[in-house]
Amino acid sequence: MFNRHKFFASYLQNFSKDYEKSLEGFLPDEQIHLTDTLLAILECYKQNPIDYKQAQKIQGELLKEYRKRLNNYNKMAPSEYFGEESMKHLDLQYDLDVENKGEAENFFTEYERKNFLTRAEILLRNHKRMLYLQTEPKTESNEDGVGSSVKTKGKTKRGAEDNVTALNQEQTALLIHFLQQTKIIFKDEDLNNKEAGQAFSLLTGYSADTLRQTLSKTEIERIATKKNLTELHNVLTRLGILIDNKIRGKK
Repeated sequence: MFNRHKFFASYLQNFSKDYEKSLEGFLPDEQIHLTDTLLAILECYKQNPIDYKQAQKIQGELLKEYRKRLNNYNKMAPSEYFGEESMKHLDLQYDLDVENKGEAENFFTEYERKNFLTRAEILLRNHKRMLYLQTEPKTESNEDGVGSSVKTKGKTKRGAEDNVTALNQEQTALLIHFLQQTKIIFKDEDLNNKEAGQAFSLLTGYSADTLRQTLSKTEIERIATKKNLTELHNVLTRLGILIDNKIRGKK
């Protein structure tokens, strides 16, 4: 006999696992953004009728921002759990060897689906709270204990690959890393990652907290790809040419 309670619990557990896997490779702030996006999509599936058009629009905006970085997210496809007679549901029917797999009576009733969406929303919001505990507050204290933050009013709001500056966020973090390695700027105890992130946030408009996180040893190793290193090298080569021309007296 089909144990619907056991199936429901397994389905929720699978969603939790796929959701957490879909966040791999993203910084905490980015994971919060992905979670907020999933919550927005989930809200579309709570509508009657389901707002598929808005859900697709939200997914499209996410793809536009992260592009190929979403490959793992798309593979896990956590939002597919929200739909009626979803493939995720069918896959679990086969995994649990449910009798009459794929038959309508084996899928969630509307009550069960709405119950699942409620439980999934609670799970997402709880995980989001945990992610907040891994990030720095927007307002930080200076040495005198007075609250201060990087001023952004009136400045260009940065987006992924917007080309406002020559280097993207990852390449900017690599620039900071190599400037420290070559002793052009302070390093280690004289300039920690938090301070470097704040300084270059003012110079580039990128998030100070995201830069701080990207400057960790693990993240530097991850972003030191051939593409990022080549782009950084090209930009520094152009800088070298400008300096060389100045030395030679050229305009």
